[in-house]
Parts: sequence; structure tokens; C-alpha cells
Amino acid sequence: MSEASPASPRSPNERWFIAAALALVWLGALAALWSVLCRQSPGSSYLVRGYYEPIEALAQRLWTVAAITVGCARLASRGALFSRENTARAWVIFALWLAGASLSTGAMTYSGATGTLGVQARDSGQPAHRVLVVRWAGGALLLAALAAAQRSILRGADELTSR
Repeated sequence: MSEASPASPRSPNERWFIAAALALVWLGALAALWSVLCRQSPGSSYLVRGYYEPIEALAQRLWTVAAITVGCARLASRGALFSRENTARAWVIFALWLAGASLSTGAMTYSGATGTLGVQARDSGQPAHRVLVVRWAGGALLLAALAAAQRSILRGADELTSR
């Protein structure tokens, strides 16, 4: 039985995922620093405007998505996630992943900056409802990317066992 073919040079291989993971880790570190600076006393010159609880949730989300991205990088390096024949599918999965991460973390950044949490489905404030919709859309895109990646991995495993 042969191993899975390596990822195509034109597909988002391990380097793309590692670059995305590193960016997410750095953004998470900046969010953690922002959270610390939000907790400074009101007279301090280090005080930065923001709400620390949503900012801490943002940092945790960024680090969680980064950890999953590293796992995808490992799968991409083995060719298990993307095959040479499915370059278009690889780009769709990568685009869904980046769009989902961008939308969900963008909404959480807005929450940290304004205090508009957007956690209730029926909220009287229009910005809160928009934040919730954007967070859900980002989460749905991340879930779609994971489902597509799982399907790609299972198809690759089926192809290997049928040989």
C-alpha cells in the first residue's frame, strides 16, 4: 500500500497553514496584551480602552483556531488533506477556513472594543444582532471548512484502501 501523494505545489500546503497559524498566534498575543492593558487603573498611562472579558475570549479563540490550523498543516504536509487531483477543493477549504477565522475574530474584536457582546439571538440593539450574525457566520464557515477537510481526508483514505 502506497502513502498518500504529497500536496500539489499550487495547493495551500503546509507553509500556508503554518503562516496562518503563526499570524493567529501573534494576534492572540496582541489580544492578550490588550486585555492586560484594559485592566490598568484609570489614572495609568498604560490604560487602553476596551472590555477585557470579550478580549480574553478573542485571545482564546485565536489560539484555539491556531492550534487546529497547525493540525491541518500536519495533514497537508502528509498529503492527507489535499491531493494533486483536488487543487480546487484545497483552495476552497483554505478560503473557507480563512474567511471563517476572519469573520469570527473580527466580530469578537468589535465586541472587545465596544462592549457590544452579541450573544443573544433576540437583542434590542441593532449592533449586537449584527455582531451575533457575523460571529455565527464565521463559526459556520469554520465548521464547513472542517467538514470539507474531513470529507477530503476520508476520500483519500478510501482511495488508498481501494488500490
